[in-house]
Order: sequence, then structure tokens, then C-alpha cells
Amino acid sequence: MTPLLRELLAWVDDRPRTYRETMDAWRTSCPREPAWEDATGAGLVEVVAQDGGDAIVRLTASGRAALAGGTMSDLELHMFRSSHYNEKARWALDWKGLPHRRVAHLPGPHMRPIHALTGQTQVPVLVMDDRPIVGSDRIVDELERAFPARPLYPADAAARARALDVQRRFDDEVGPAVRTVVFAEWLEDLDYLCEVLARQHPEAERTAYRERLPVLAPLIGQANGVDPESVARAAARVREALDETARLVEPTGQVVGAAFTVADLTVAALLAPLARLQHPDMAPPPSVPERMAEFYARYASHPAIAWVCAQYVTHRPAPCGI
Repeated sequence: MTPLLRELLAWVDDRPRTYRETMDAWRTSCPREPAWEDATGAGLVEVVAQDGGDAIVRLTASGRAALAGGTMSDLELHMFRSSHYNEKARWALDWKGLPHRRVAHLPGPHMRPIHALTGQTQVPVLVMDDRPIVGSDRIVDELERAFPARPLYPADAAARARALDVQRRFDDEVGPAVRTVVFAEWLEDLDYLCEVLARQHPEAERTAYRERLPVLAPLIGQANGVDPESVARAAARVREALDETARLVEPTGQVVGAAFTVADLTVAALLAPLARLQHPDMAPPPSVPERMAEFYARYASHPAIAWVCAQYVTHRPAPCGI
């Protein structure tokens, strides 16, 4: 950030500024110091209309973060570490380069704190400006509004509609099916399930969680549709989704157009548990039991899984969360 741009952000942050006042003080045609143009182009400031008065200029959440030296103290992601919907939210935050705090919960014990925060029990939940945003689709939408840099929504209206339709269908149909087939495997080995869900939690917390898993496991299975008929339906839907993904990918290598969009983000994140990835946010534990190795092998040769792996190599940034 240039010193002049930082001065502009501090000036706007000092007290409410009208649009007219800001234009008088900061708009310039000088090509060496276009502070106002830089601030608006990067989504650091916004102009807000006022009923019966001059519009005001204020910092966006991104502008406040930039002024604070790049910290994003008002972004806090409540999540499960090993969850594809939560991965979708993490990927969106990382794609936009937004530092954020991550609060990792364990399935089951998560219900009380998440209900206290949101009135419901689903994650991911992004707290932004003290406001909880529930669900990966709503999180992506809010991040697009607040942080327009590195967009995930195509600029073209028709392309944007296609991308959002892919997101909706995969969120509604494919994500639940993938979750069911994965949990069906994990629940066969409670030691491995504990390793997947809790390996990055403190040792005492991992030990206590493992002791509770015999009681929690049936509830986790019920919540994720793990019964013979549901697992069979889910496995069939997963195969359909893999075939659909292979058809959706255009010659550009992306699902909609040539750029990485919310469609690619959604499809790759929701299929990620089927692939043995190396990214730190989705890599399995170092020691994978034979049953899980066979599970990964079941899908490894499918072109859609190769595409998912390529998306992680090309478009999945390193984590910005702490």
C-alpha cells in the first residue's frame, strides 16, 4: 500500500465523510497518485447513499483490514476441519487473500456453541463485523459483496447465472451424497474417524473425544444419512456427479468460461473428500487404513478426480487462516 493510499484510508476512517468532501480533497487526475481510484478499484471504500442528504464515504471491511496492516480481526470462521462445505468457505477466504481466525469444532460437541452463536447447529459460520453468516453459499455471496477483488462471480450476467446454478445443484444434491459415502467409510473405524476429525486438536481434547465416539458415532451416522439404502443412493449420485463434472469442464479447463469461478470452487471442494489430496486443509492423516486406501482407489481413475486435483494445484492458495 502506498503512503498516500494509507493516508486516504485513515482520513476516511477518522470521521464520517461526505462524497462531495472526499472528491474535493482526494480525487485527482494525476497518474502518479490516483489514491481515490486505487481505493475504489480495490474495494477498500464504498459510497453509501443517504436519504435526503449527500452520500457518505466509508471504509469496507477490506479497507479496515488494509488500514490495520493486513489483519482481518473481524473475520472468524467456525468450522469442521474435515468437511467439504467448510472447505468451500475456507477456499473462498483464501482465494481472496483474507486473513481470518479459524475456530475448529468437533462434530457433536459443536452444537451448543454454534447454537448459541446462530440459533442453529450447522457450520460453516463466518462471523463478519459481529454478524454470523451461515452456510458456504451465503458466505461466498457476502465475501463477493464485501471484497470484490479476485472475484468468484463472472462479470457476464449469463455466465454468472450458470455458475450460480452449478453451485446450487452441487450444494443441494452432490455435497450431501459425498458426505454420506465418506462418513460410511469413516464410521467403520472409530480410531481413524477420531484421527480425521480431531488430529489438530489438543491431545486432551482428542482423547476425550475418542472416549465419547462410541456414543456419538450412531448420532453422527444418523445426521449424515449413513444407512444401507441411503449409502447406496448416495454412491450412485456421486458417480453421476463425477460423470457430470467431466462433461461440465470446458476446453478452458474450467466449468464456466476461462476463469476460476464459484462453479469451479464448489465442484472441486465438494468432490475433494473423494481424492487423496496434499493441500494442508484437506489432506488425510499420514497413515491411511486399507479400507480408506481402497475408497480413494475406487475413484482415482475418474477424469473428474484428476480435474479436482488439478484445481487444487492451480487455484487453491495456501491457508490464510490462523
